[in-house]
Amino acid sequence: MAEQHLGYREVIPDQSALVQWRNITIDTGAAQSTLQDIKVPEYGGGYTFTPLSHNRCLFWRVCHDVVELWEESLDHDFCHNHVQLRFADTPVLEGLSVHETRQYVYILLATVSSVHRIRLPHPHTTQSRPHPYW
Repeated sequence: MAEQHLGYREVIPDQSALVQWRNITIDTGAAQSTLQDIKVPEYGGGYTFTPLSHNRCLFWRVCHDVVELWEESLDHDFCHNHVQLRFADTPVLEGLSVHETRQYVYILLATVSSVHRIRLPHPHTTQSRPHPYW
């Protein structure tokens, strides 16, 4: 009987296209304070949607006062799927979280001077249009 060798191979997607970020600046109205000089760690994460959303994931990266969000899919090639949220001189604290309901996806995050809830339409509600939120 022939011996079969099982193995794994990494498949690297074509990433030759330049990523174009949409930039959104959010002014929290915070006054200049000593808390703005606080050191916060850089971090990132991801969230995989329920099976109804057909292999779609939301990823994020946080660096000081910038939150980068992008959506990826195993079934569709998205364009314009990257957005940068810049919180004007207000560092984002560690602990961004994503929650979903049947109709919406909620992104919860806190800065040193404010708390934010971002509500986006759930991906399964936009299945007829294979593009991300933004």
